[in-house]
Amino acid sequence: MFGNSAFIKKCFLLYCAIAVLLGSEPSARAAVDLVTPHARTAKYLQGLRERQLFGLVNAYCRKALADSELPAERRVPLLLAWSDSLAEQARLVPPSESEGIWQQAETILIDGQRLLVPPYKLLLSAQQARVYLRRGEFLLEQARLSADPLPGQRAARPLLLKAVQHAQQLVNEITEQAREARMRPRDPSPFNQQEWYSLETHTQWQLAQALRTLAESHPADSADRADALLQATAISRELTERDQRDTLYWQAALEMARCARLAGKVTEAKHWIQTAQTAENLNPELQQAWSIEAVRLSLAIFPPEQVAVSEPRFPSPETTVLRLEAALKAWQDADRKQDEAGAERFRALSTQLAKQATQAGLYWGRRAGVLQARYYSDSKEIENLTVLEQAAESFYRAGKIEDALATYDRAMALAEKLQTPEDHFRLGLVAAQIQTKEGNHPAAEERYRLLETSHPTAEQAPQASLMALWHLSQLVRSGEVQLDTYQQRLVAHLDRYPTAPASDQVRWWLATLLDSQQECEAAAEHYSAIRPDGAYHAQAITGLDRVVQHLLNAPSLPPQERQEKTMAAALQFEQMILTPQRTWPLRWSPSQRQAALRAGQLWLRPSLQQAARAEQVFQAAFSDTEFASETWKRDAHLWLAISLALQNRLEEAETSLQQALEIEEQLPLTLMQLDRVSILAEAAPAEQKLFLAKLLEEALRFDLSTPTEPRRQAQTQRIQAKAFLLQGKEAEAKTLYHTLVKENPKDAQLLQDYAELLSESDSPADWEAAIPLWRRLERGSKAGTDRWFEAKFFLARTYLKQGDKERARELLFVLKTLYPDFGGETQRAKFQSLLDAVNQ
Repeated sequence: MFGNSAFIKKCFLLYCAIAVLLGSEPSARAAVDLVTPHARTAKYLQGLRERQLFGLVNAYCRKALADSELPAERRVPLLLAWSDSLAEQARLVPPSESEGIWQQAETILIDGQRLLVPPYKLLLSAQQARVYLRRGEFLLEQARLSADPLPGQRAARPLLLKAVQHAQQLVNEITEQAREARMRPRDPSPFNQQEWYSLETHTQWQLAQALRTLAESHPADSADRADALLQATAISRELTERDQRDTLYWQAALEMARCARLAGKVTEAKHWIQTAQTAENLNPELQQAWSIEAVRLSLAIFPPEQVAVSEPRFPSPETTVLRLEAALKAWQDADRKQDEAGAERFRALSTQLAKQATQAGLYWGRRAGVLQARYYSDSKEIENLTVLEQAAESFYRAGKIEDALATYDRAMALAEKLQTPEDHFRLGLVAAQIQTKEGNHPAAEERYRLLETSHPTAEQAPQASLMALWHLSQLVRSGEVQLDTYQQRLVAHLDRYPTAPASDQVRWWLATLLDSQQECEAAAEHYSAIRPDGAYHAQAITGLDRVVQHLLNAPSLPPQERQEKTMAAALQFEQMILTPQRTWPLRWSPSQRQAALRAGQLWLRPSLQQAARAEQVFQAAFSDTEFASETWKRDAHLWLAISLALQNRLEEAETSLQQALEIEEQLPLTLMQLDRVSILAEAAPAEQKLFLAKLLEEALRFDLSTPTEPRRQAQTQRIQAKAFLLQGKEAEAKTLYHTLVKENPKDAQLLQDYAELLSESDSPADWEAAIPLWRRLERGSKAGTDRWFEAKFFLARTYLKQGDKERARELLFVLKTLYPDFGGETQRAKFQSLLDAVNQ
């Protein structure tokens, strides 16, 4: 009937430990370790709770409880631990966030009871009553701190009624089951008579606590309060008819003292406190609890200044907050009496106590802030900068954001009046940070902007401007601000703070904005201005490379302009490497090495062919390769080899190429880079041509051995055909071109390259094969275009090479009739030369 009797007994001990100290951590921890067969798990969960890592506790319990086969012996302890964790978490988060957490702490217990038989339900029901009680106590505590406690008391009352009802029902069930066990001593029972009695008395004590707390939710002079206190006192008095060596005696006695204080029976309350102070067997948790009650009684009967300065025997965060309340009252009284010395004394003491409370944790810091905020709300005539700042901080900790901001504004106005600009800026910065945390982008942007414009020389002015720009970017995203306005503000920041540390962030924003608008030259200027030691340097290298490629690969770019833009881009990459003294760095970062690689590649482009300048950049980067990646070394050796070969230093070039191949046999050249190398090789002298052709073959090896998409494969093979020609392998080049043209009949450039190769051959058979290719190219090209004229020219020249001057003359005569200038100045000279040869 009762399942695992040994387990029920262990759970009983757990329940008693929880009930005795109502969540006192050391006892709860010991009880959990006792009940679960997995003590390491209990210790792990408790450690997470102590570090306030509630999310990990919740995730662990949720995952474990998802196992439908989990036995009750494992399920109950996990539910109890999870519920306690949620209740503790709800107490620590801001009140606005706690509602859902409290509900979850209750829901998991209700759901858990559906899966369990009665003995197990008994324990979860007791925990459910405890959750109601803790939640009601939490709301009452908030009410005590409020200027108007009535709404909070009304909110707590239904929860405390539930706690009383659950505890009363539990007492009745335990009493009934204990009676049945006594009447049938031979029947199996989960507990022996002593255990039934202990469980019953501990549940009664929990009921007394719930009744006393319910009394606190009623007005002081109400009959409901008096009735609840009478019931709580009666239960507690009965529990004090025990041996004083029993912990429950002192818990019940503490309830007697609390009830006496709430009922205004000061003498009786003092008697109980004095009795506890002389006791020798109280554990540390009980000593602190009695100390808290002593301070509460002192607040009720002694002047606040006396309570504020009195050190409790057993201090705790709770006593610190109670003394803070007394110090604030004493400060207020001294202020009212115009006692400046007394006011300053208790102001300083309240500041000290508030700091101590804040150090004890978020919950205590929030309570201290709410208390301070209550005093400051009643003190509108404060003209002390330190006090105003403290008031603003207190409002913020209490969650009163508007009051906090208004007080910071008052403090800023006072700082301006006192002519202390440093204080004005500092206070304004905190207010703006609050708006940032609240996610109020318009207000935060305005605060940061006004702060920066009113203090342009302040050390943190650039940072304030940066934050204003960030909030402005959020407003652009939401459509509240135009992009042009944002761009103008970015430019203005760089004009004002060109060398400030925060300016690299702004340069990055502006560069990426211009990049997205395809304003490549302006974007390149800002990318290249980002400092090598900045956080955005690596991204800036990538951004600059992107916009440079876009600029230089435009097909309609005139040769002279292409050369100028290539040189400007190479210098920009070098700028991203150099130190402020315009020297190469002693220690190179990965992004600086990448910039060197890009600069050297640009110096080697066919439009520049500055091989010596490229070598200089590569050699400088090789001065520090201690932490350079193998990939970078391979790439740099490869391009250094090209720069050396173009200077006819072939032995050095061969060494550098071998160093690249030793790192990795596959040379990483893109199709565009392969094409550029082939162009460089075509224009180079014979020995350099052979070296670059060899390099091309090494780079092509991987592409040719690896399946790729057809278009890339065709482009790679065309470059290989050029490499054959560079090495004098004309037959291999013709064979490859023939195959490529057959496989890619619509590739006009491929067709032109093959036809030109055949036309330049010494073989009449090749001349004959070239003629239909040129005709195909002529028919497939629009009349008057460069390719169309090229086809006409090579067709006429091939006729002439065959000795057929008549056909060449006829073609040229018709062309001149249609296009007297042969398509322009560049075309006219070679056509005229051909025409002269035909007419000889």
